[in-house]
Amino acid sequence: MPKILSAHDAVRQYIHDGDTVTFGGFASGLMHPESILRALEERARDGEGPHGLTALYAAGQGDSDSRGLNHLGVEGLCRRVIGGHWGLSPKLGRLCAENKLAGYNLPQGVIAQLFRDIAAGKPGVITHVGLGTFVDPRLEGGKLNDAARAAGDVVKLIELEGEEKLFYPAIPIQVAILRASYADTRGNCTFQREGVYAEALAQAQAARNSGGTVIVQVERIVEYGSLDTRLVRLPGIYVDVLVEAPPEEHMQTFGTRYNPAFSGEVRVPLHSLPRCPWESGKSSPAGPPWSCSPRSHQPGHRHAGGGGRRGGGGGPGGACADHRGRGHRRHPRRRQGLRRSHQRRLHSGPARPVRFL
Repeated sequence: MPKILSAHDAVRQYIHDGDTVTFGGFASGLMHPESILRALEERARDGEGPHGLTALYAAGQGDSDSRGLNHLGVEGLCRRVIGGHWGLSPKLGRLCAENKLAGYNLPQGVIAQLFRDIAAGKPGVITHVGLGTFVDPRLEGGKLNDAARAAGDVVKLIELEGEEKLFYPAIPIQVAILRASYADTRGNCTFQREGVYAEALAQAQAARNSGGTVIVQVERIVEYGSLDTRLVRLPGIYVDVLVEAPPEEHMQTFGTRYNPAFSGEVRVPLHSLPRCPWESGKSSPAGPPWSCSPRSHQPGHRHAGGGGRRGGGGGPGGACADHRGRGHRRHPRRRQGLRRSHQRRLHSGPARPVRFL
C-alpha cells in the first residue's frame, strides 16, 4: 500500500541530489502537481536540497509567472532540464539563459513516446522526427545554451536500412511526480476531474521500470472499494506515495478552480457561450484575429493592410482578412533560401533534399 505523506515530507524522503525527475501536466495548470512543486521550491530556497536534479517533461507547464515549472527556477536545484516547451516557465528559462543549468528543447511528442519506451525497457526512440531541424545534432542537437553544449548530446544521428534517423536514448527516471483527481487507500487513481490525462501511466511505468518512485498528488484520498473501477486509469501497483493537496493547489487550471466541461463530464450548449467581438457584424480593419500576427497592423508588414511586399488590402477580402489568400503562404523563394541554408550546414558536398516537418 502507498504511503500518505505531506508534500514536504514526500520531497524530503524521496527526491535526492542528482535524481532525474519527471513531472506530469500540461500547459496552464492542467493536471499539474502544484503542491509538490511548491514544496520542492521551498525546500530548495531554504537550503535543504535537493540539488543537481535532471528535470524531464513533455508539455510545458506554467502561468508565465511563478507557478508550474517556474518552481524549478531556483539556482542549484536543477543541473539539466530536458523539455518539450519552455515558454510558460520564464524563471526556468532565465537560469538557462544565464548558463546556470544545461537546457535542451526536444519535440514534445518524442518525449511522450520516450516515456513509453523507458517503461517498455527499450533503449530509446528511433524516429525521423527532428531531422534537418534545430534538434538534428548536425545543427544544434536541441541544445539551448553553452552549458548544454558542454554537457553533451541527448540525441544521436544514426543510419537504419539506408535511411538517416535520430536516436533519442532512454533516460532512467528516479522519481515521477504526477497528479490525479481521487485515489483510494491502495493507490488506485482516477482522473475524471482533470482536463487532460497526458502521459501519466507511461511516466509512472517508466519510473517503476527504472527502479524509481511514483508520487501522486490528489484532491482527495478515499476508502478502498469506493471508486468506480471503470474510472481507474493509474493502478495502485505503480503508486508509492499519495499527497492530498489543499483546494487552492489542486485547481483544474491556473485560472479555473473546476469546470466539468473542461474534463468532458458535460457539454456546454453552444448558444450559452458569449459571442466573440468579431462575430457582431462589425469587421475590424485588420480582419479576424486568428489570421493576423501581432505585427500585422504595422505598415509594410506582409499581412498589413497598407500593402506590404506581397500586397493585399487590410480590409475585408485582403490578405489579413482572408487567410486562404496567397498573402498567407510562405514565399517560395524564401522557402528555397531556407532549404539551401540548411543544406549548406548539413552537407559539405553536393546538396540533397532535406525533410522539413
